[in-house]
Amino acid sequence: MKKILIVGFGSIGKRYYKILHNLLNKKGVIDIFDNNFITLKSIDANHILKNISHIKVNSYDAAFILTPSNIRIQIIKPLVKKGIKYFFIEKPLAVELKKAKQIQSYLDKNACFAHVSCNLRFHKAIQIIKKKISNKVLGKIYYARSTFSHYLPFWRDNVDYRKGYNAQKKLGGDIFIDAIHEPDYLLWLFGDGKTKNFYSTNTKNLEIKSDDLSFYMIDHISGIKSEVFVDYLRKDKFRGLEIIGEHGTLIWESSGKNPELVEVSMKKRGKTKKIFVDKCYDSNNQYINQIKYFLKLINKKNVFMNSPKDAIKTLSIVNNESQKTKIIKFK
Repeated sequence: MKKILIVGFGSIGKRYYKILHNLLNKKGVIDIFDNNFITLKSIDANHILKNISHIKVNSYDAAFILTPSNIRIQIIKPLVKKGIKYFFIEKPLAVELKKAKQIQSYLDKNACFAHVSCNLRFHKAIQIIKKKISNKVLGKIYYARSTFSHYLPFWRDNVDYRKGYNAQKKLGGDIFIDAIHEPDYLLWLFGDGKTKNFYSTNTKNLEIKSDDLSFYMIDHISGIKSEVFVDYLRKDKFRGLEIIGEHGTLIWESSGKNPELVEVSMKKRGKTKKIFVDKCYDSNNQYINQIKYFLKLINKKNVFMNSPKDAIKTLSIVNNESQKTKIIKFK
């Protein structure tokens, strides 16, 4: 029987709780801690922790750290001292590269294992693309374009977007931080890289302090160039990837939300071949599969596919401090 602790019960915390509850069924225990007790009103009081310091040593197999990214090191340290060795940490690992490295160092020092969320790697389309690249269907890859656009006020029903973390720069609300999934899967597909140039701004079209429009390029060590364009402004949700190679163009397009229309196709000399189409794709599946992956590796002492070390590489792509000579940021 696995015992899981969830720290942070916002929208992503609620999603993970439902998934864990269904996966573990009666073969596990899930306890929750959140400073905002109002969010916990639907949870059995026997599974609500009022203070992390009251946790008994070695009482949990793993902890899900789903708090705002700017306070995670303060949460992780006392949990490690309580004997927790396995951590699932929501992306990004931290807002600042310095704090991310502190988390990695502390976990390594205490022989802990952590997986930083990278749910798009578990998306059906990305997994198809990963396989196509491995099979070299494109031949030599020249470059890629990655896009994520979604109007922030539409993200969460019955929630004032101006009061969420996305609206606050200090909480990691800038679109280039929140949409860190894009550089994550690009590094996974094409190898490590560095930011070539960078543009980010607040267009003043939303009542937020964070940047709502960003685009930049990544120069991968493989020689492939990739471009990322992300924003909080587009009314019709869209996410996609184009990969241009010597044998054609591989395209992923996802539009809408609940349901999500997903298409993966190959274009060559004016002809289009549909590889995968799902008009009612359940986007929750990527989260379910990622959690299944994490649960299987608890107590196995394996390095996770997106360890803190890997997450730091991704954070470096969008972190100004680490790329001072590589980033040009316009205001």
